[in-house]
Amino acid sequence: MELYDKISPKEKDMIRNYIAEYGSRSDYAYINPEHIDLEHVLRFWSKNKSVFLDKIFGQNLIIEKDFECIKSQEDLENDIYVKMNNLTSDIAWKFEQNYSRLINTLYNNDKISYEVLRTLEKFIFSKYLASNRYDGDSFSIPLANDKEYKIIKGQKISKILGKISTSYEIGGWEDYRILHSQVLNEKTIKGTMCLSIHPLDYLTMSDNDCGWSSCMSWKEKGDYRQGTVEMMNSRYVVVAYLKSSTDMSIEPGYWNSKRWRELFVVDENLIAGIKGYPYWNRGLEKFVLNWIKELLESNLDWNYLPEIYHYEAQTYDIKDYKDSSLINFGLRMTTGYMYNDFYTDHNIYISPNLTNNYVLNYSGESECMKCGDIYRECEEYCVLDPGCDDVELCDDCGCVLNEDETYNIDGMTICYDCYTNYVEECNICHDEHFYNNMYSVYLEHDNKIYRNYRVIICEDCFHDNERIHTYDGYYYFKFNELSSDELNDLFYINSADDLLKYSFYSYPVEIEEKKGE
Repeated sequence: MELYDKISPKEKDMIRNYIAEYGSRSDYAYINPEHIDLEHVLRFWSKNKSVFLDKIFGQNLIIEKDFECIKSQEDLENDIYVKMNNLTSDIAWKFEQNYSRLINTLYNNDKISYEVLRTLEKFIFSKYLASNRYDGDSFSIPLANDKEYKIIKGQKISKILGKISTSYEIGGWEDYRILHSQVLNEKTIKGTMCLSIHPLDYLTMSDNDCGWSSCMSWKEKGDYRQGTVEMMNSRYVVVAYLKSSTDMSIEPGYWNSKRWRELFVVDENLIAGIKGYPYWNRGLEKFVLNWIKELLESNLDWNYLPEIYHYEAQTYDIKDYKDSSLINFGLRMTTGYMYNDFYTDHNIYISPNLTNNYVLNYSGESECMKCGDIYRECEEYCVLDPGCDDVELCDDCGCVLNEDETYNIDGMTICYDCYTNYVEECNICHDEHFYNNMYSVYLEHDNKIYRNYRVIICEDCFHDNERIHTYDGYYYFKFNELSSDELNDLFYINSADDLLKYSFYSYPVEIEEKKGE
């Protein structure tokens, strides 16, 4: 049975609709799902996943296993960082801003020493919030009622923050306390772990209803969403994720929403975790590594060394966890358009047959998700060939043009954003041009070029104006060669006094010699 035939008709409609809704370059483009040649688009996926990956799945596209583990201190710190110290969390951000403002005020008013300030700052760091324990020397701080509050070794960080917050009425403390408590109460991770080679799990690898995303997101038009296509088409990559208790909607049905997700490279020579999102959890990663190893050894008779090793991506070294001894050198993991998350340390199983200087590109084919054509020169953020949109594109950035907001500049048809960000009006003729096609001309007075006085001039006006001088890469008008009207029209000044009045905005360039005149 072909892999494509294992996808249900409803799931095929969901894939088409997902491509149609989120695959284009722009919100203005419309793609008819019926125009997507899905079987052709998924031909690389069907071929490459069937090499060996579908065999370890027992002819299924998704397999599941119950999971439970206690978080390590490292994993708990990661959770704290993601859920509390991430600026996307208004709860954490508001309280931490108020708290930081208070302790800096105490320091500036000589209420606490610099050493105490630095210690108090650490109480909202992930490491301290995760341990929830102060292990330093005792010290005292003043409270709002002028009483001293002594902080001693062994106190809970939450108790210290609560005492300070209550005394000084720091806004947001109660919400912060509840959030902190929730994270600490989630030391045990339970759920259903999934291993998948289903196309939808690659396309939605960074899209979910669990509050996190990444640069591979289709919904947010991530810079590396073409990488999801390469991972889908790869013969080496599987998706592992913890299912959410609720699914996310994809017309005409629902799909697995991912609490946590990590890609894994599976090869006869190695099994490697890449990087977990929204956080890196070594317990989850090792669970999946062991699961994959069991599947490979039981279904394909592939053999791996019994211990998990440590791969340092920066040096391409493989080391023993116990004594950090180097056992192999030269393993290198590469990708195509996919962002290569092999840039730090990774857990890895290796085969006894792994050779030195082993290079593995774990990307599959990059293709248009509408017609299936191979990309020759791909823009990572796009998963559709521009020609498949059948609409006019911006000549500068390549986005789909909105007919109501197009601009013709320097022989190019561009979008509103490019017009706003890259087009300037010539200060002499008032024609519009790309900024890169124009000249900056400054004002000189008394052998000094004032860089805070600048006009933008198009090529024609620049070359036709004989009063423009040059010195050491600067173009400038001489103050004494401009009329009062010209000074006012170009630089909004009427006299040398006006010029000098605002000279503190700039460091004038001294003209030592008259060059190029």
